[in-house]
Amino acid sequence: MNYTSFILQNPWRRGKLQKDESFPRTIFNALYASLNNKEIVVLTGSRQVGKTTLLKSLISKLLRQNICPASIFYFNLDDDSLHPYFEKYTDFIDFIDTEYKGFRYVFIDEIQRLKNPGIFLKLIHDLDLDIKIVVSGSSSLELKSKTTEHLTGRKRVFELFPFSFSEYLSIRQIHYYFEKDIADLIKYHNEDLNLLLVKYIKFGGYPKVLLIDTFEEKQIELKEIYDSYIKKDVKDFLKIDNINGYNNLVKACANQVGNLINYNELSNISGLNVKTVMKYIEYLEGTYVFKRVLPWFQNSRKEISKAPKIFGYDTGVINYITNNLYKEMPLDGSIFENYVLNEFIKYGIDVKFWRTGSGAEVDFIVNDVPIEIKSGQLKKDGLTKSFSNFCKKYEPEKGFIVSTGFYSQRNFLNSTIHFFPLWSIPKVLGQFF
Repeated sequence: MNYTSFILQNPWRRGKLQKDESFPRTIFNALYASLNNKEIVVLTGSRQVGKTTLLKSLISKLLRQNICPASIFYFNLDDDSLHPYFEKYTDFIDFIDTEYKGFRYVFIDEIQRLKNPGIFLKLIHDLDLDIKIVVSGSSSLELKSKTTEHLTGRKRVFELFPFSFSEYLSIRQIHYYFEKDIADLIKYHNEDLNLLLVKYIKFGGYPKVLLIDTFEEKQIELKEIYDSYIKKDVKDFLKIDNINGYNNLVKACANQVGNLINYNELSNISGLNVKTVMKYIEYLEGTYVFKRVLPWFQNSRKEISKAPKIFGYDTGVINYITNNLYKEMPLDGSIFENYVLNEFIKYGIDVKFWRTGSGAEVDFIVNDVPIEIKSGQLKKDGLTKSFSNFCKKYEPEKGFIVSTGFYSQRNFLNSTIHFFPLWSIPKVLGQFF
């Protein structure tokens, strides 16, 4: 066992109480509150999204609350030299006991690196010891496959995504956004907020990308995320032999954001058979690269039998893959759609879309409420034929039209239709959802 590596990863055990200089995440308070129960906390999210930083923030807060530094244990399993600590759960417990007697907090980063993390965690949890366990992993699929069977009823799962637009505005110290209502914002700050939104959508919400200023540096960081995570880590996890086919599939999916998935077409483009295409897309979704959105039906059994739409988990990564970083604004409408979807996902809200056999379509349906996304600026409170048809057929209580800088409200049949600017989505989510 490499005790030196352990000590280097736990500087507070040597009296070095590092200052937490990270930006606060919306998920933090709920995550910190979960330290007060017996459940194993599981934090998932893609590489470089800030999981390690968030774990270190939790540790920093515990230390600020005068929790004994010796009671806090952190292991980053990207360091193979620490794996021997986890070969036998009894040896692990013995090690923890020799380091500190009393209640312990154990943080294990990238837990999926272990062969059998589910069994290991279950055995410790079921002993009902004075240990609170928090683990993280970069693949929800890999974590599920290795832990679901053993941790049922023993865990609480949190997902960490790239920074949301409201988190981005908080980082940029755009205080007026949080202090004023939408009417005042559209009157005095609409142009500024549109520019901020376009910049956010163009480069996405990965922490390192957000926290640097120049186009060249942002491009380098996005390339690093794509090369190291999507082209390498995800590929290695899938044990892919046909690397060209996999890379072609990723690019094809990125270029079809906002469209129905046509598995046969993707098979022809990538050179992979349809079954392999379906499997890889499932894995790419489980590793937070792409997101499938199912169609909405009143009969929910039909949803799984119809073609889903495909989107990306981060607009900056999608723009990098499709070479849209170099395009002049405005961006293509589908990337604005992708932004709105991402905001709903970050609030934990399930999103679907509506499409008829004749081609009528509403971008998103949330809790039976229709939402239409427009990348341009509306001049009046008109409704598309598809949106009107949905309201006539299903009579929703309300509906939303989201565009660049139009704010209004009208009644249509039995529905109240709200018109909001795209930059107001975080406020709309807080008010209505």
